[in-house]
Amino acid sequence: MTISSASGVLDLVDGPLLNRAPGPGIWGLEKDGLEGWYEPAPPRAESVLIPQMHGGYWPAHLLVGPRILTIRGFHSDKTSAVAEAVARDRLAALITQELTVHVQDASGGRSVTGFLGTQPILRPINAWRAGFSLVLTCPDPMKYGREAVFPTIGNVITVQNPGTADTYPIIEVSGRVTNLTLTQGDRRVRWAGNATDLRIDTRYGIAYSGGVEAGGLIDDAVLSLPPGTTPVTVSVTSGARVQMRVRPAWH
Repeated sequence: MTISSASGVLDLVDGPLLNRAPGPGIWGLEKDGLEGWYEPAPPRAESVLIPQMHGGYWPAHLLVGPRILTIRGFHSDKTSAVAEAVARDRLAALITQELTVHVQDASGGRSVTGFLGTQPILRPINAWRAGFSLVLTCPDPMKYGREAVFPTIGNVITVQNPGTADTYPIIEVSGRVTNLTLTQGDRRVRWAGNATDLRIDTRYGIAYSGGVEAGGLIDDAVLSLPPGTTPVTVSVTSGARVQMRVRPAWH
C-alpha cells in the first residue's frame, strides 16, 4: 500500500514487523495493521420512535458517515543514528496535508483520500526499529478504483460502474459550448453559458472552464451513477464533444 501527499509517497511493504530484516529506510505495514478499510463506513441514519405506536419512522435517506482509517506500521533503518528523527519529521509533515491511501490486494487497486484526525505517533521499539500509527478521517467514505473515460456514441453515453456504490462523474466538453443537457432517468443536468472546454463536477454541481467557474447550471439535480450499466442521454452545442470520467466506487 502507499500513502501519497504533496511531500512524496510513503510505500509500505506488507508483512509483520518481526519478519523484516533491518535495512536502509524500510517502511512497512504491520500484520492486521489496516483497520477501517475492509468494512464500510458507519451508518448515519436512525429511526425516530413513532409517538403512541410501536416502532419508528423510516429514515428519509440511508447514509453513511466519514470513513475512519487506522494504519499501523513500522520503520526500520540501521544506517544512521538520526534515522528515527528523520522518520519522525516525515510523519509529522503529514499533519496538514491531503493524503491518498492506495491499497492493492485481491480485489484490485482502490483508493481513499483524507487527512490526519489525530497526531501521528512514532514509538521506538529498539535501536533501529520504530512503530507508528496514523488515523485518517476520509470525508468521502467510498473507496475508488481506476478512472475510466466513456465517450458519447450517437447521443448516448453508456457508463459502466463495476463497484457497489453510486459514483459521481466528471463531465468534460471539448470545443465551444453554449448549452448542454444530460438526462439519466428522471434526473437532468442542464448548463447554459459560453465557454470553451467545459468541465462539470457533478458531486458539487460546479462548472469550470480554464480553471474558473463558467456559465450556470439551470437544472442541477445530482447526477450519480449506480452500480452496473447506466445510459445517459446527451444534448450539446453542435460541434462540441462530450465524455464522462468515472471512478467505480465501493462501500
